[in-house]
Parts: sequence; structure tokens; C-alpha cells
Amino acid sequence: MLQIKLSTLAILLGLAVILLNIYGVLKPSAFAAAARKFPRWTPVGYVLTLLSTIWFVANVSHEPIADFASFKNVSCTTSSMSCACPSRRRAVAYTSR
Repeated sequence: MLQIKLSTLAILLGLAVILLNIYGVLKPSAFAAAARKFPRWTPVGYVLTLLSTIWFVANVSHEPIADFASFKNVSCTTSSMSCACPSRRRAVAYTSR
């Protein structure tokens, strides 16, 4: 499997976004025409957004990294999957006082 550092991946993804936006700045009419050809369907967008949100909240609520520690109680109380979060009982106890 390809080994790549996270910082390198972030730089590559950032460059890809910059290149797409530069094309939009230099040729706005061509960029707009290409964007209009891109298929869109609102119900699929809602489902994909909901699934990605649930996936993100589940990953953050189970992640032991200290960077996410301050967000754990918030994500567990606002998540529809809050029953799977071990800190849910503590969050409810603090808010009910």
C-alpha cells in the first residue's frame, strides 16, 4: 500500500482545489458551463450528506485522540447515534442539573 504523510496529502489536495479555482477565475464562462453539466439530484444529496454526517460523528465520538476530547460530549448529545457513545450518560447528567 502507498505510504504518504498526512501533510503531503493535505498539500496535494489543496493544490488540486487551487488549480480548479484558478481555471474558474481565468475562464469563468467555460467553468460555469462545465459546472452546469455536472449531474445533480437533491434527494441523493440529502442522503449522502446525512450519511457522511453520521459517519463523521461516529468516528469522532469513538476516537481517543485528545484533539477531539472537547467535542466528544457535544457530538454525542447531538448525534442520532448517541446511544453508542459511552460519555452520553455523563453529558445528560450535566445538562439535567
